[in-house]
Amino acid sequence: QLKEVVLNNSLKEIKQYAFNNCNELARFEMSSGLNTIGEYAFENCISLSTINLPKSLKSIGKSSFHNCESLSYLEIPGSMTSIPENAFSYCSGLTSIVISASVTNIGEDAFMCSGITTIKIPQNVSSIKGNPFVGCWRLMKLRVAKDNMNYTAKDDILYSKDMTKFICCPEMKYFFSFLPSVTIIGEKAFYMCRNLDKITIPDCVTEIGDNAFANSWIKSVDILSNNVKINGNIFADAVHLKEIKVAENNINYVVKDGVLYSKDMSKIICAEKNIETCSVPNGVIEICPYAFDKCYKLTNIEIPSTVTVIDDYAFRNCIRLTNIVIPNSVTKIGEKAFFRCRRLEEIDIPNSVNTIGNNAFDFCNRLKLVKLPRKLSNNRHRYGFYGINMEIILKD
Repeated sequence: QLKEVVLNNSLKEIKQYAFNNCNELARFEMSSGLNTIGEYAFENCISLSTINLPKSLKSIGKSSFHNCESLSYLEIPGSMTSIPENAFSYCSGLTSIVISASVTNIGEDAFMCSGITTIKIPQNVSSIKGNPFVGCWRLMKLRVAKDNMNYTAKDDILYSKDMTKFICCPEMKYFFSFLPSVTIIGEKAFYMCRNLDKITIPDCVTEIGDNAFANSWIKSVDILSNNVKINGNIFADAVHLKEIKVAENNINYVVKDGVLYSKDMSKIICAEKNIETCSVPNGVIEICPYAFDKCYKLTNIEIPSTVTVIDDYAFRNCIRLTNIVIPNSVTKIGEKAFFRCRRLEEIDIPNSVNTIGNNAFDFCNRLKLVKLPRKLSNNRHRYGFYGINMEIILKD
């Protein structure tokens, strides 16, 4: 196993995957003329404890140091302008990093689940994608250079300069209130936050970004705003969510029996995770992505003949769901829509269905009988219909 590397100073580039999974690589001395480090180049180099990025380095690829868990300190040189997505994600030992003033862009999940305790965003950063600090549970101090024209921080929370966009909240925060200037809650703003169990979204907020509360331990959300727009599924994988409240005068959404609908009741956005049964009302057309994902207590759901789309991950991990009747109106079943619904024993796919996503019924271990339109039979293994104890009846 490779344990030590010293590069020749004439070397200009380290290609993608070059040292990927070199588990015992502990010391790496880079050449003084190095310009480029490719994607995934040092991914999973779990023994690499120190790395000196040379002043000649211009770019590193996405996930280039992903899961280098022994790294403890890092300086981004003044020759670099961008920190790409997942560049230092899961570097759990990385407690300190210095970002040079040359950096203008910080990518999505750049420091996800790293060990950083403090971070200062320098003055020239003009673009931050999503929440770069997702899962940084040790992060306690978040600062922004005073002369940065695009971002600012208050009480260790990152905002746009005008404080209209709430970008991210350190996971260590137990309590806070939104500033009255905030109109947008950014993408992944509270992703993986384990300490906030209740939050009230004030009426000043008009937009909530995709995955804003995903994978968090949030239990109760009260949306006071009457005209807020929700992008994507803001509660994906929020398995502790027990209560969703929406203002009665909200023009876009309504909650009924633990389910969040579009105001016209044509879409199911998501459900409280402790829901046990659901009778979907007539008029619903789409069951949106992740709508009932990880509703572990859901045993029964009735779907009306107005539904045409059961989207990606809609019923994923509904481990107690024993029976479901898919109406003849459905034309699409999304990717992993019923993934790991392990108590389902029988499923009848109506002839109206034209599309089934990959792994839609994968890990439905008790599935014994599948009725499938012949037109879809060539891809049945891709849907998850396989196993020696499964009978598949093809329908014309």
